[in-house]
Amino acid sequence: MAEDLTTVDFFRDGRLTDDPYPFYEALRNKCPVTREQHYGVTMVTGWQEAVDVYNDAETFSSCISVTGPFPGFPVPLEGRSEQEITELIAKHRDDLPFSDQLPTLDPPTHTNHRALLMRLITPKRLKENEDAMWQ
Repeated sequence: MAEDLTTVDFFRDGRLTDDPYPFYEALRNKCPVTREQHYGVTMVTGWQEAVDVYNDAETFSSCISVTGPFPGFPVPLEGRSEQEITELIAKHRDDLPFSDQLPTLDPPTHTNHRALLMRLITPKRLKENEDAMWQ
């Protein structure tokens, strides 16, 4: 019997490092949005579902986008309302690892910081950076 790839630990199974695509396909075939069993992380594999999450900063935060479920949130979030969670994220954001990194910021802070960086991440600048890195 073939292994059910949807039960694989996405965050720790080394087999996914080299080839994650069968895992993603298995998740998509199961459901475009599903909660994985190891850490309770919601896995979004559907295109439209991912776009919906990405565009809904009122409901979804990027505050743990760098660390994932590790190291956890500084205070329990279970059983809290959406408003309470929003307030807790604001209160504890600086306690989270990498909280000063662009991917972990939510609008409007993310939008403002990204606007400052846009001149640095043009295709021309990225190519110049790549050339410098190869040297």
